[in-house]
Amino acid sequence: MYYRITKVTHEAGKREEMLAVLKSKEDVLNAFEGLHWVKMIAVSDTVTMAVSEYGSEDQLRSVEGRFREVMVDLMPFMAGPPEVSTGDTFWVHQNV
Repeated sequence: MYYRITKVTHEAGKREEMLAVLKSKEDVLNAFEGLHWVKMIAVSDTVTMAVSEYGSEDQLRSVEGRFREVMVDLMPFMAGPPEVSTGDTFWVHQNV
């Protein structure tokens, strides 16, 4: 598995508006080959971490341009450019 981790700093109190934009992009995201899921984690009222899981690095790279199309509609809420990191899984722990 390969992951994209995006830290977004945004205006306080804008989560519902950001959620509406994200929901409007679900068809676009569903067309991303290799994308398994996206999870948004509210770190604070002004910081959100987005974690996306892909089947491979090649699949993530193949949709990067289209991913920017999703992010552009979130720009009005952002206090700065997103910080993006990517990487592969090297360890997993699950309670059974």
